[in-house]
Amino acid sequence: MASYCTKCGAALTGSFCANCGARSDQTQPTAATPASVAAPATAGSKSSPVLKVVLIVLCVFGVVAALGVAGLVYAGYKAKEKITQVAREAGIDLSQDRPAPAREQVADGCFHLPSAEAGAVLGVRVVRTEPRAPEGCIYFGDPAETAERSVSAAREGYRELQETPAAQDAQRALEKITHGFVGSAGSEGLVFAFTIDRNDAGSKWAGFKIASKMMGGMSGGAETEKQGVKLFESVPGLGKEAIFTPLGATLHVIQDGAYLEMDFRGAPADRDKKLALARKVLSTL
Repeated sequence: MASYCTKCGAALTGSFCANCGARSDQTQPTAATPASVAAPATAGSKSSPVLKVVLIVLCVFGVVAALGVAGLVYAGYKAKEKITQVAREAGIDLSQDRPAPAREQVADGCFHLPSAEAGAVLGVRVVRTEPRAPEGCIYFGDPAETAERSVSAAREGYRELQETPAAQDAQRALEKITHGFVGSAGSEGLVFAFTIDRNDAGSKWAGFKIASKMMGGMSGGAETEKQGVKLFESVPGLGKEAIFTPLGATLHVIQDGAYLEMDFRGAPADRDKKLALARKVLSTL
């Protein structure tokens, strides 16, 4: 390979440069061999640790989801067993319960109980009504009057609770207190409301009875008590069957394929007046 002088660049033919006299051992090749560049490391055959973590998480999610579905299926199976057992104890045959043919629902159910009649029975002034789906009505009093009446009832109930230790009197006092609190808390003057369901009333009534029994309130249709306070109370002579919920908050009645629910939580705590309203509504079915 030809060499050149590192001092003057002239071509070398011997040990010394013929042009400047410099020794030839100070020369270097015209073109140095390029340094080899290290090749990039090839990816190993093993997968990325991050990918592994993602796959594990996805697998765990899949297992949890599968377990969740299995748990829901099992819970539903056990709930069905419990409901069937409770229904049998309450004398309800679920195997014969089939949806009844659909019956026409009235959009505005307030005609069942005009506001003037409702106010006269309860001894309060009803100022307006609103339809309630699927067939029912909501009754409102003057907000200020309703609040004042409710506060007075709560105070009266509290005083009676202190003065009368008898269980029956205590229950009446508790009803006044709870109805009073609910009535005074509302800002619209709600007094009471009712709904009538004409579709599948039998199934809904069976569901209500089963639920009440599972809550410890009913025993084969008979009323029960806890610490002297009656829970769910049967009402003989009203419809085919009727039940008051604890403290007379609501009344449930089934009659002629119709399911009536009356909500008295803002009304005066007077059972006789509540039953009178129910009879008026039932007479129109």
